Amino acid sequence: MVNKCAGKDCNVNTSTARSKSMECEQCKKWYCIECSKIPVTVFDSIITANKNKENVSMIIFVCSHCHCGNVVPENPSQVMNIIKNDVADIKREIAKVLKEINVNSTEIKTHVDNKIVENTNELKLEYKLHKKSFADVVQNTCKVIPSMETINKGMKQALDSSNLASKEQDIRDRSIMFFYCVENTADLGKDRKNDDISFVNDFVTEGLHIPTVDIESSVRIGRYEKEKSRPLKVTFTNRSDQIKVLKNLGNLKVADQKFKKCMVTMDRNMTQREDLRKLVKEAKEKSEASTDKSYVVRGSAFRPYIMEVIKNQQ
Repeated sequence: MVNKCAGKDCNVNTSTARSKSMECEQCKKWYCIECSKIPVTVFDSIITANKNKENVSMIIFVCSHCHCGNVVPENPSQVMNIIKNDVADIKREIAKVLKEINVNSTEIKTHVDNKIVENTNELKLEYKLHKKSFADVVQNTCKVIPSMETINKGMKQALDSSNLASKEQDIRDRSIMFFYCVENTADLGKDRKNDDISFVNDFVTEGLHIPTVDIESSVRIGRYEKEKSRPLKVTFTNRSDQIKVLKNLGNLKVADQKFKKCMVTMDRNMTQREDLRKLVKEAKEKSEASTDKSYVVRGSAFRPYIMEVIKNQQ
């Protein structure tokens, strides 16, 4: 039986396994995630919470025709636990940024303090050797102490550097990297770029079964050389599109070969790349030390981990 979405002019089949849809608790009509106006992250939290609660729904959905709200909690305490976990993740990200700002500020303060101590010692020495009046010594020697203008300039540079790092991280959070996907050999860069965007759209819709994504930009990394495919960086307008792509990579198992041979990862920063290299090295060392087990890096692009595998089951 085919259950179509009750949304206006929407033909999404809500009865398929991969369809993200919810049933209104009051009118019993089914709505796809787009028509329900529920963010993807909230939808996933609702599904996870309901599965963990077994047969008793923790959160129910009420459509806009039946209720002015979208999500009604039945168990506020458990909803608060989900919210607290999300807040904790946000706090950790904020702490990272504050730590970077604090490091830069600490370096400037340390530099100023050292200069003050250094010049104070010079004051004492000059006064002792030449027995000048302390006012004269201060007037002549303190010229080398950084002015407030210099200190403010240093603080501004530190904050600008922190803001730049924050902007770069925002772009990374909305980007993914494609490896081993064929690069067009057209002479014009514009033609090669259009071909890349067309490939990514086909990859998303045909390979991952995602209806649509909004691409902000795409760029090949490195110098162009014919017969050599460079890594492709794709940035989406919204982070939700990046998350959808990464979460649906499992669909590549049954996708066309031209999509399956591509490797797709999140756009990691230097720290994340170093952490991943350490995990891979640790897994390799554990595998070499074991006679009956292998260790491989698994998990999502956001939380990789080492998994133990029996060698004859690998």
